[in-house]
Amino acid sequence: SPTSLQYLSVTQAPDWAAQGRSLYKGTWKSGSLAAQYFEVSPQVLPKLPLNQMRLLVDLIDSLAGHSYELASACLNMSPGVLEQLDRPDRAPFLEFGSVVAGTAWVDARVYFERGPALVRHLHPQQRARFLALAGRVAVNVGRLGHPYFMEASQALAEIDRDAHRDMLELAEGIMPVSGIAAMEFVKSAPEVLRRLRPEDLPRWQAAGRQILDASPEGGEAFFRLESGRAERAIEELSSGLDLSRVNEVLTMYCRALAGQRVELRPTDELQGKGIGWTSSDYATTEGDNIFLPGFVERYGSKDENFAWFKVIATHQVGHLEFGSFGFQFDKPSTFFAAEEQRAVLGKRDGDGTARIDLERFFDLFSDRRLASDIFMLVEDGRVDHRVKYEYAGIGESYRRVQRESLRSRPEPDTLPLREAAMEVLVRLSLEEEGTVKTPAEISEHIDALAVLVRTMQNEERTVEDTAEATIRIYDLLSTVPNVEAEPDSGEERSMDEMGEDAGEGDLDQMLQDLMEGASGEGQPDGEEQEYKSPQMVEFRGEFKPELVQAFDNLKNERSKAQNPMEITGLSEEDLRQLLEKSAEIEVTEAQEGDLPQSSSQFVDNLINEAARQQQAKAQQGTQFQHSEDDNAPLAGEAETFLYDEWDFRAGDYKPRWCAVREKRMDEGTVDFFERTLRTHYGLVSRIKKQFESLAPEQLRRVKHLPDGEEYDFDLVVESMIQARAGDTPSDKIYWRRNKIERDV
Repeated sequence: SPTSLQYLSVTQAPDWAAQGRSLYKGTWKSGSLAAQYFEVSPQVLPKLPLNQMRLLVDLIDSLAGHSYELASACLNMSPGVLEQLDRPDRAPFLEFGSVVAGTAWVDARVYFERGPALVRHLHPQQRARFLALAGRVAVNVGRLGHPYFMEASQALAEIDRDAHRDMLELAEGIMPVSGIAAMEFVKSAPEVLRRLRPEDLPRWQAAGRQILDASPEGGEAFFRLESGRAERAIEELSSGLDLSRVNEVLTMYCRALAGQRVELRPTDELQGKGIGWTSSDYATTEGDNIFLPGFVERYGSKDENFAWFKVIATHQVGHLEFGSFGFQFDKPSTFFAAEEQRAVLGKRDGDGTARIDLERFFDLFSDRRLASDIFMLVEDGRVDHRVKYEYAGIGESYRRVQRESLRSRPEPDTLPLREAAMEVLVRLSLEEEGTVKTPAEISEHIDALAVLVRTMQNEERTVEDTAEATIRIYDLLSTVPNVEAEPDSGEERSMDEMGEDAGEGDLDQMLQDLMEGASGEGQPDGEEQEYKSPQMVEFRGEFKPELVQAFDNLKNERSKAQNPMEITGLSEEDLRQLLEKSAEIEVTEAQEGDLPQSSSQFVDNLINEAARQQQAKAQQGTQFQHSEDDNAPLAGEAETFLYDEWDFRAGDYKPRWCAVREKRMDEGTVDFFERTLRTHYGLVSRIKKQFESLAPEQLRRVKHLPDGEEYDFDLVVESMIQARAGDTPSDKIYWRRNKIERDV
């Protein structure tokens, strides 16, 4: 009391004592709870005025009616819980807690433990409003109220705080008809906003509200996104395009181009495998499958967004079709003379331990990142040119995307010299037209660069030619220091005119002269800066040739092994070395502190994924193994197709609700039929007898007819008896077969 009275006036003390007294019900458990109330009061009263203290007492009293242990635990947690809440949020929090205690009291502990953190995710001015909405829903739906609160608050945490007011206003518009639909609307909002602009959301809510007024079940399914009408409404309002909507046609398109069975997957699926790909925003491939972003809304129309999907998919297919991952170290170039290739490669001595051709190639360079960047840019440019040559139908869309990708690129004259040269290399690979401002110090290097890049933009070039060009460009750029350019030294140059004074025959002499000049005087002065890779060209996505080749070799080795998990050829140590030296595999700052552990995890993931893909290929045509994981995605493997399912309650189809898995049967042997007849001779005889006793359903014998096909001898005998007895005999003594249609 002495401590508590510091926070109370003289007139408030009796009320405080009466609140504690109200918890005592004449039992020893209630007495213990009342005593605990007085013990925690000094910690609670600084955070909660006495008039709001009644809310806490009512909540604890309600819980005590179900479980004194739970009531005691929540009362003990209350000082810490209130400490986590801002002062304006404490009363609404306790009010909703009382609703939870009355409708789902077993969830009260979870509410006290996790509720404050969830409330703090909301906009400060909208917290009380959301708690009031959740309380109204909980009163209507009972035990579901608390789970709805948890899920809806987590959904709001994914949305910009400034949008919370509008979101709750729309939910309140649904609340008078269905509290469940209101909460389902909030829960679905993050997914809907990924496909709609915020200004389109009220129109989508209005469409759902109309359905809700006609059918509560249909409206709830609409806002739960388990309704075909909800999907159609989003499609009509959105200019974006979901990969799932165009996956089938794009898959056929990619298979037709690649000439092999490729699958299209969302990039999120590859990102979670932990095998070297870390971004979910860019298209990529790991050799067998093509991974695309799950949703695209770059343009204002679906046609333009579909064209973007086609372009980024075509570029990835180009890497597969035109052999980007099939590089062979000892295979000669088609453009550069073989003896020149051997001479150039002989300049450097690799350590000879690399098991992968591209790894062996990149080991030739002291700066692996620079060599990798050059190789990828030259190869991307070769693939782009080949795509436009081979598939003229996509040429217009492809060139438009290339032009757009140039708009946001940095100007070369604003970069250090080596990075400026690499930026020019990017623009040359994109076949840019017009002019660009470049540092005057590297004009001759840029001319040589332009000649080398343009020799690669030819439909007859191969990936081995890319490697040869990489060697020459690396030698060229390694002479360029990465220092700041002289101020105001930039010169405007036409992209078309770069390198026009140097013919192909003078190329090697030009390179030699440049490298000899670089070793002499006249080098730019300045502080050498750390080299940074050029800004990514978005439509080209992530290109990881060294990693893909390693992964492909690993899968091939697994296919040769007796046990798919057996390690042959590439060892774990080979893969670990690849991780540590490859410029393609990103290691986060957290992983850098524990590189051995991260490399081991990478190796394990790579081996397991290679084994999984090989096992999946080996199991094609075998019985599908049922998965007990209810949370697993329905379409997680090849030959799985999703279909809508009719929901009679909602009066609508649930989109992509049923998974149909195709199983390819093995062809039987020729003697299977005869062997089956011999083995089951007795059963076959019984089946034959049963079928022979069946009359055709289509033909039925009709009797008692005055004319027909034949006499019915039973009726003829009966007619003769009637005549002998003196009665008038019947003339209906014929029968005929009558064909009757059977309505199944």
